[in-house]
Amino acid sequence: MTIKLRPAVQTFAEAMEKKLRKHDKDRGSDGWLNESNNYLLERAFDEWIELREATQRLNTKNTRQEAVDLANFAMMIFDRAI
Repeated sequence: MTIKLRPAVQTFAEAMEKKLRKHDKDRGSDGWLNESNNYLLERAFDEWIELREATQRLNTKNTRQEAVDLANFAMMIFDRAI
């Protein structure tokens, strides 16, 4: 079943993929599978702190980037939970 994504979800997903591809050359296309859940959770927490700081500074561009970073770590944890 194909689900048509909402425009905001599509834009967000594309930003997530773009950021992941940026790091493919360093870690591979699914490098997170080699990391522990604890590591991924710690990195997600670090990104949450960075997102909180960006929103407090009202820095829209940085807020968007940090939201993508946090979402990518959440996706990695989701992917490992198969």
